[in-house]
Amino acid sequence: MTAPVPPSTALAAALADALARHRAGDFAGAERGYRAILDSHPGQPDALHLLGVLAHQCGHHGEAARLIGEALTRRDGIADYHANLGLALHAQGRATEAEAAYRRALALREAYPEAHNSLGSALQERGRLDEAIVHYRRALDLRDGYAEAWTNLGTALHAADRHAGAEEALRRALRLDSGDAVAWTNLGVVLKEAGRLAEAEAAHAEALRLAPGDPETLVNMALLRSAQGHLAEAEALYLQAVAVDPAFPLARWNLALLRLGQGRLPEGQALYEARFASRRVQGGRDDLTLPRWDGRDPVTSRILVWREQGLGDELLFGSVLPDLVARAGHVTVECDARLVGLLARSLPGATVRAPTRAPTDADAQIAMGSLPGVLRRRLADFPTAAGWLRPDPARAAPWRDRLAALGPGLRVGICWRSQHRAGERKHAYTALKDWAPLFAVPGLTLVSLQYDDAGTEIAEAEARFGVRLHRWADTDLKHDLEAAAALTAALDLVVTVATSVGEMAGALGVPVWRFGGPGDWTALGTAVRPWFPAMRLWSARPGEDLAGVLGRIAGELRRLTPPVPALAPSPVPGLLAEARRLHDGGQWPEAEKIYQRILDLDVENAEALEGYGWLGQQAGRPDIAVTLLTRALAAEATAGRHKRRALAHQILGDLAAAEADWRAAAALAPGDVEVLGSLGGLLLGRGDAEGSALATTEALRHAPAHAGLHANLGLALQAAGRDGGRGLRRALALDPALAEGWNGLAALGVPETAERDARRALILRPGYPEALGNHGVALLALDRTGEAVASLRAALRARAEDGGTLANLALALERSGDGNAAGLVWWRTILLSPGGGTGWAGLADLRQRQGRLDAAMKAWSRALAVAPGRADWRYNAGNALHAAGRMAEADAAYRLAVETDPSLTLAAFNRGYAALARGDLEAGWAGLEARFASGQAVPDRRFRIPAWDGGDLAGRTVLVWREQGVGDELMHSACYADLIARAGRVIVECEPRLVALFARSFPTALVRAATADPVDADCHVAAGSLPLRLRGRLADFPARKGWLRADAGAVEAWRRVVAAPFSSPQDDPPLPGGERGQGAGGGNVHPLTIGLCWRSRFQTAGRSANYTTLDRWGPILTLPGLRFVNLQYDDCEAELAEAESRCGIAILRPGLDLLDDLDGAAALTAALDLVISAGTSVAEMAGALGVPVWRIGHAGEWTALGTGCRPWFPSMRLFSPPPGGTLDDALSAAGRALAHITRPERPRP
Repeated sequence: MTAPVPPSTALAAALADALARHRAGDFAGAERGYRAILDSHPGQPDALHLLGVLAHQCGHHGEAARLIGEALTRRDGIADYHANLGLALHAQGRATEAEAAYRRALALREAYPEAHNSLGSALQERGRLDEAIVHYRRALDLRDGYAEAWTNLGTALHAADRHAGAEEALRRALRLDSGDAVAWTNLGVVLKEAGRLAEAEAAHAEALRLAPGDPETLVNMALLRSAQGHLAEAEALYLQAVAVDPAFPLARWNLALLRLGQGRLPEGQALYEARFASRRVQGGRDDLTLPRWDGRDPVTSRILVWREQGLGDELLFGSVLPDLVARAGHVTVECDARLVGLLARSLPGATVRAPTRAPTDADAQIAMGSLPGVLRRRLADFPTAAGWLRPDPARAAPWRDRLAALGPGLRVGICWRSQHRAGERKHAYTALKDWAPLFAVPGLTLVSLQYDDAGTEIAEAEARFGVRLHRWADTDLKHDLEAAAALTAALDLVVTVATSVGEMAGALGVPVWRFGGPGDWTALGTAVRPWFPAMRLWSARPGEDLAGVLGRIAGELRRLTPPVPALAPSPVPGLLAEARRLHDGGQWPEAEKIYQRILDLDVENAEALEGYGWLGQQAGRPDIAVTLLTRALAAEATAGRHKRRALAHQILGDLAAAEADWRAAAALAPGDVEVLGSLGGLLLGRGDAEGSALATTEALRHAPAHAGLHANLGLALQAAGRDGGRGLRRALALDPALAEGWNGLAALGVPETAERDARRALILRPGYPEALGNHGVALLALDRTGEAVASLRAALRARAEDGGTLANLALALERSGDGNAAGLVWWRTILLSPGGGTGWAGLADLRQRQGRLDAAMKAWSRALAVAPGRADWRYNAGNALHAAGRMAEADAAYRLAVETDPSLTLAAFNRGYAALARGDLEAGWAGLEARFASGQAVPDRRFRIPAWDGGDLAGRTVLVWREQGVGDELMHSACYADLIARAGRVIVECEPRLVALFARSFPTALVRAATADPVDADCHVAAGSLPLRLRGRLADFPARKGWLRADAGAVEAWRRVVAAPFSSPQDDPPLPGGERGQGAGGGNVHPLTIGLCWRSRFQTAGRSANYTTLDRWGPILTLPGLRFVNLQYDDCEAELAEAESRCGIAILRPGLDLLDDLDGAAALTAALDLVISAGTSVAEMAGALGVPVWRIGHAGEWTALGTGCRPWFPSMRLFSPPPGGTLDDALSAAGRALAHITRPERPRP
């Protein structure tokens, strides 16, 4: 807790007293002190903040968030406020909002260990362990003795299954604070999972000594007692935790498992409902509005059942579904998408589908894991029939044939591990080498049901134990569950650890032996698993490991398996010849069967593996090709096999693996032109243009007349920044009909020639997708957007997933005005590459240009989550945040972008803008010094004379030179008088149209247009750099209302012009009052004369949102008693005429060249009573002249420098729309203000 220095001594003393009480634990006294301060100083932010901290510490987290939030509305830039708001939000379970608050705190003060620690906690809670660990370590970098951060790091490392690091971190925390019960109990958890139960018990005991009633510590000790076999003690500890906190879900859930494991079904099922709240079980849903089904009236009810947890749990709880379907009016089952076909076949009459969002087509809903609590209240409720799941008969029959072809013997499927093996789960699984006892049992035909990548482990076991473990490369056991079910149903027995493989076999009614440690709660207090009558449990005995259990299983299999006669060896050479004949003849199914037969006989036959792999490639299964060719290469490496695997890798998108294969092939066959040319093409695709050129040049050494290689060399050289046209033209000289050559030229040429060359390529090869893409790009560059869209769509018909073509199509659609269609294309890119960031970045860019900032920021967040190192994306996200008015977050984004890529000067420049927008002048002016390097300011001039460094200018001549537009030049000229006062002599080089005006306004300076190479000064300074030297504080801005001086004679002449009557569709109504424009006595006065300007002449998609059309100025134009003068300096006659007709007014056209005669425009402006303008040079001119000016624009513009005005122009007033409003709201506000000024004063009695 910190309290910034308050503004008064009395307030400071009151805050210090309350804070002292707070720190001493006198919460009541502190609260009285804070509230007394707020009574005398309503809204005092420090008191609000500290009262909020106190509320959080007392458990009133909602009130804490409210108070600290109110403090932030009054003083936003305090890191402590944001960090403590995060704690209050976090305590309410609002982890996403808490994360944002912590990040804002760190944006304000990066070296803030507590905020890093808190952010780590929020990230860990959301499962983002790697990010959490980074922030914990950063907190410890800043404060090595931060015990809480060491504890949190230990818990995160433990969750990431990095137990050694977890133990080290927790012991470090305890060395710093031996009284930390949380660290002790977390250390106990780590030690328990390491099997060091005695040490774990000692750690938990110490935690309980320090925090006797802490529910989580009680649960951890109970889990340890359960693992030690002391179930009664474990139950007592769970009950003690529930007594302390009856709603503590972790205690209720673990107590549920214990009681279910003891067969106490009703008690356990009731407690099991705490599973989702315990955060140990996944799959809970927050989108359901249907009431929960409580078991009543199933016959008349439509019941929705939804999946939860993992696939194995779904198959386990799914065993209740047949009973529910038989009883209910109608059942809809939302299951894992992979199970839809199986369940639909097995549950006739039910609707089976993948999960949907917020379904409403049912009367009630229930999670699958809750069904037993309704329909399995007793063990007698479990069915005795083995199997409820029905495989696809059409797929089961071929599997029976395939397994029968392996010969006689007991067909046994095995599975030895889960893909989830973190924490204590790893002790429930085996390594394949542990299955040696089964491998030694004669008469078994072993089939692998392992569904993750186990090829290397299987090959090692086969070589070590001389056993054949059958598996099929064309079968995906993880994703194709129909195939997995059909294969499993054809087996005689499944032997497995605790995985979904066993649940699948049990659900199919296939005999299954499941083995593991003791205490499986799903046995429900029995020696079997009542869910699966076909399942037998093998539990480890005291002191026995799982390898020992496998020994007992092998003994039982020996007893059950009769001797099997040995098979005679197959004639492999003859079979290979037949397979090749059939393969080459296009009889692929017949060839496949023979390849399979060969591999059944000789599992690592390299020629059969290569042929079968190439057959898979030709049949559109490059994944199978890679698997089989890898095994063939392991048996014998050849250039041909590397070439074939390289092609398969390329189709799969694994370009690094493909490159390795092409290089290996080149090493085995150095003169192979195909290999060298393919390597060159691949390297070009991977961005290694120089490597591509080298490989292609080497290929050309062996085949100098190969037109395609010359074309590829041209493309590689062009990509390397060298002249590629020569190679492409050489290719076309060798083969004028080479479509690739013309397409290459299309990629290199200017739009006109590119369009022609791409069209030539398409004549030679209609439908050529690369040429269609280049044709589309060329058409887009020619602004022929409709044709570009058509060409790019045609390219996508051939390459539907090409990211570059999709991006170009999105851009073409956007330019054609169809932003919605462009957005759909970016969504398509995202869906095609959900793990990539390019689609999200493209969508974010589009939404940003459309002004949909919330959507843009969400998309940038998704893109950066995938690629946090993309500095350009982070910069663009900063732009979106800046546009949304979230200046602190924008600044943080720009800072991170620059830290990631120091050459990204654009981010440094925009960070300066963001800093100025929030009033941080020092950082802002410094950031804006990157404007020339980032290309954001012109002209970027170079001088022989040195730049002014801010030093003493007495007796020296300084040259100040213009930059950017006229409006910027007028704004920067606010600093010229101060510069002139400091320097011996000042030379001003300005826009030629401003020379006369500036010469009159700065008579002691030499004013001229820009010269080529000025040397008549001692130093120079860009006009936009003057604020860095002369406006370091808001107090440095002068209060005078104008510094430019219009020609006095011209001003008087214009005053007479604008005062004279000019034609109008109706007479100007009289305006009572005595002085000009304001009622002050008897007699009529001249009406207010107001100059109007509503847009800039430079309109882009990004700038147009800052301007309006004249037809929206009705709130001003329809007010009585006003005279209007046009100051719009581009062609606007039609708009003026339409406004006059619609509003019944006359608008004076001054007959002056408002664009080029700026001295005349200044005189006209100075003759007016008021100027109302959008953000244009017209408003800047009025402000610089000291004329009252109302500027219409959005809030948060950087030139306001964090204020509600523009300090440059004291005579300027800003009218901005409210949050969520539009410029129409700002115009209405200006109209109301103007009506108030011109309203006649009520007569006095």
